[in-house]
Amino acid sequence: MTDGGIFGHSNVGHIVRDPSVAAKYLSYWEKLKTDPKMDRRPDNDELRPWNEEHYPIPQGEPADDITVIFSPRRTLAGLEWYAQRMEAATSAVFLTAAFGVNDLFEEVFAQPRDYLRYILLETEDKDMANLLRTRNNRIAVGNLLSGNNAFETWLQEQRLLSEHLTGLNSHVKYIHTKYLLLDPLGDKPVVITGAAASDALQAIEVRSRPILNASRFIRETSFR
Repeated sequence: MTDGGIFGHSNVGHIVRDPSVAAKYLSYWEKLKTDPKMDRRPDNDELRPWNEEHYPIPQGEPADDITVIFSPRRTLAGLEWYAQRMEAATSAVFLTAAFGVNDLFEEVFAQPRDYLRYILLETEDKDMANLLRTRNNRIAVGNLLSGNNAFETWLQEQRLLSEHLTGLNSHVKYIHTKYLLLDPLGDKPVVITGAAASDALQAIEVRSRPILNASRFIRETSFR
């Protein structure tokens, strides 16, 4: 953990309270403790097949309140499932994308929908034009207030505009969170959070349960 990871930008951590979920994390870390081989050659890879066997990708809607998916994996099945869940949303989609929007997700965002879909980016995506082509896609990109309009100029004159970067990070300055909210105020909300990289040791938690208290839900999931 670095100062930049804590103070330098928006980030996310996990607090595990469910014993069954904690047991899955423990099993994963016990496997890592054996220093398993990681090689893209199937006959010399001990971790990717193990992850796929012990933590399979759900089919359709997640069956459990909390589903844990560990990487690395041999295929993009995890990302494909996230895209399918995003496509199945009926009322709202919220996505943070620190390093651009995956092509599978862009295909979903390219399809017109009659509800709003929000994307929060660290920097502009290489396919911004495609993302903005659909009217109900709303996109915000990390930046500082620049003083380039009358309101921001007034803030500067009143010494109310004093934004500045911490200087703790050079690569990621604003957004490092990775979470996807699907129909968060509906009967079957889905929260996907964590980080998935083909060659990294990271985890995804998929949470799916009705929201009885929206403010409590937002407060609790903001720090997972």
